[in-house]
Order: sequence, then structure tokens, then C-alpha cells
Amino acid sequence: MTKVAEVAEILMISRNTVYRKINELSLKKNGCVTTKNRSTTVTDKGIELIRLSLDHVTELQPLSESELQDTSTAKQYQQLIDVTLVTLNGTIEELKNIIKEKDILIEDLRKDKDRLMQMQENSQVLLVREQERVLMLEENKGFWSRFKKKQSN
Repeated sequence: MTKVAEVAEILMISRNTVYRKINELSLKKNGCVTTKNRSTTVTDKGIELIRLSLDHVTELQPLSESELQDTSTAKQYQQLIDVTLVTLNGTIEELKNIIKEKDILIEDLRKDKDRLMQMQENSQVLLVREQERVLMLEENKGFWSRFKKKQSN
């Protein structure tokens, strides 16, 4: 197990880049990285995966006959494929989590919308009842004023 600062020195990159690669490649999930007492260490496999991910291959060229027979070249290609798969799997997991979070938020918004619609409907009912009550009072006021006139006569 090698500390992050040492990994950065070995690979000639910054510690921030090491941490970024640890996250990008999901190395903690794969058991290639451990954190204990605020000290992060990387396994040899983790260092190799980081190193391979730094070797940016923009375009894979077809292998020649001699390269196909050279096991070290094939091994490097296989390692590159492995790193790519680890990266893609990490990205897929992150996207799945983001989708789950979005689904939860959408459901919460639907519930909020339903509550607001119910509140609006209740407000409309209360408003209509209040208007009916005011109309009844006005009608009754006319009745009482006529009743008082009859009593005074």
C-alpha cells in the first residue's frame, strides 16, 4: 500500500489528480484504495490502473502481426481495456444513482403538486361558501328589517 503523495510522485502528477482518478475509476469500490485515520493508500493494482488511465490513447491502431505475438503489447491493451471497463462501470453506477435521485425528486414534486391542487380546490370551496353566507346574511337582513317594521306598527 502506497500513500497518495507517493503515488503522485511516482506517476509525476499532482495529489489532486490522484484523488480525481481514484474517484473516476471507482477504485475505493474495487478495493484498490483504503482510507484510515485520514490517510489514503493505494494498492499496486490501483497505481497501475491510474497509470494506465493517464496514458491517453485517442485512437487504437490495429495491431500488426508481430505485435499480436508480443505478449507485453497484448497485456498493455488488455490492461487499457480493463481500466476503460472499470471507468465505464463506475460511470454507469454514478448515472444510476443520479437517475434514482431524480426519480425521487420527481415523485416528491408530484406529491407537492397534488397537495397544492387539493389546497386550491379547498380554497375555492371555502370561498364559495363564504360568498353564499354573505348573500344569506344580506337576504336575512332584509327579512329582519321588515319584521321589525311590522312589530313597531
